[in-house]
Amino acid sequence: MRAFEVERDLRAQQPKRPELRLQFLSMKELLALPPDPTRWIWNQTLPAAGAAVLVSKPKIGKSTLAANLALAIARGLPFLGRETQQSAVAYLSLDASLPEMIETFQPFGPRGTDPIFIHAGSAPKEAIAEIMQWVKQNDARFVIVDTLQRLFRFQNVNDYSEVTNAIEPLTEAAREQKIHMMFLHHAKKDSGDDLDSAIGSTAIRGLAYSYLHLKRLPNSERRILRSDQRGGKNIPEISIGFDRATGWLEIKGTMEEAEIEEAEPKIMEFLEAEGPDVTHKQIVTTIPLRAIIISKAISKMFKRGALERAGQGKRGKPFRYSVAPSLVGNPNSIPEMGGMGGRGSGIESEKPGKSLTGVDGIRFPENRESNGNRMESNLNEGASGIESKDGWEEIL
Repeated sequence: MRAFEVERDLRAQQPKRPELRLQFLSMKELLALPPDPTRWIWNQTLPAAGAAVLVSKPKIGKSTLAANLALAIARGLPFLGRETQQSAVAYLSLDASLPEMIETFQPFGPRGTDPIFIHAGSAPKEAIAEIMQWVKQNDARFVIVDTLQRLFRFQNVNDYSEVTNAIEPLTEAAREQKIHMMFLHHAKKDSGDDLDSAIGSTAIRGLAYSYLHLKRLPNSERRILRSDQRGGKNIPEISIGFDRATGWLEIKGTMEEAEIEEAEPKIMEFLEAEGPDVTHKQIVTTIPLRAIIISKAISKMFKRGALERAGQGKRGKPFRYSVAPSLVGNPNSIPEMGGMGGRGSGIESEKPGKSLTGVDGIRFPENRESNGNRMESNLNEGASGIESKDGWEEIL
């Protein structure tokens, strides 16, 4: 037998080495990689391939914020000062009717050409496979699940293994297909830490690349948004509210600025009720806000002439404040806040009227009529929507 035949036979007898699926790059190869302009679907916030969780207590505005973000991505427009990458969007609202979803989107001016696709109602058991199949067929790269519990139906949301085993297959599939999944989830009723407020296991936060938290300031209608992320750029605590011209959400300032603006009308009301010559200590100890915020608000109001001051600011001769005579009894002396608590001045006002006109502004699945009903059965439950007193619909 020839030598090469012997060598061939020996190789054939040797067990084959398994093919390695892990791919290791050297640091030199890693640094040589060009930057990926498509990495972020919402710049420095939501990666194009990955998952996020948006957490808040009920009736704070998760669904409203998600709807505005969905429109921004569908059109490739900036959102809250950060660029977006244009993509079709799938929105699964798992416990709301289509009329309620229309009301959620309508204030932001949806158009028939917006590539947003909505499923409203419960999810089947095989929903995860259907989601991934649908987004692949329709080239949607941003998926919103409202809410997380309604999709996965956890028996025990505090069980780390159950939560991980349920969510991880979907987040892994999203990464492989370069899709971003954003889950809306409820916060605990009593949580002192925003970043640890999600109901259930820490696995929920651990599986998300971006953790976003939305809250309402105490004794206020102002909303504060922040994020905690593995990469990109964290969103610091910012006040968000409606832009008067566009109706879209915008940054209104820092959390401290929002707190100061919230304090100003309370200080005015207190001084008008108590009369002139009220000391700084009386104001700080009476108004139920942080002392540093009250102090900064007083200083700001004094500098712009809204308050008058007497005294020397010394022991036994403290500063005493009163409302400037030109502003006494003048409602315009209360500053406009422009927060999420109403689409105008930010002072609590009546909710703008809404109708179900312009239904073609949102694309519905083919098995639904233009009014949002399923063709095979009438699901029209009216457009009742759950409202918070500040005019924000929250789909629970």
